[in-house]
Amino acid sequence: MNKTLAAVLSLIFILAIMSVTARAEKDEDTDVYKIRGHITAVDANAGTITVKGKKRTVKVTVDDKTEFKLGKDKKTITDLKVGDKVKIFFEGAGDKNIAKSIEEHIKK
Repeated sequence: MNKTLAAVLSLIFILAIMSVTARAEKDEDTDVYKIRGHITAVDANAGTITVKGKKRTVKVTVDDKTEFKLGKDKKTITDLKVGDKVKIFFEGAGDKNIAKSIEEHIKK
């Protein structure tokens, strides 16, 4: 009985952890998620960027509040290209992920 209960509780714990991390890595103490990876698609007309991270691929929408932190000059979605390494912080809004900031991802 104790082994069965322990197994069930372990399974519930694992499923709970997986549901929290299903979208991307969540920033502590906020509702902002982040993903690091390579851009696999840019659609400037739709205002979307797709990034492939280690474990998942996330599509985000860029809006007029999105901050671009890519070098010294002001950048926009049209400056991004497939293959760029980025770190994106985003919030889920309904069925969309809204990019809060897009940064160059330099591996340390």
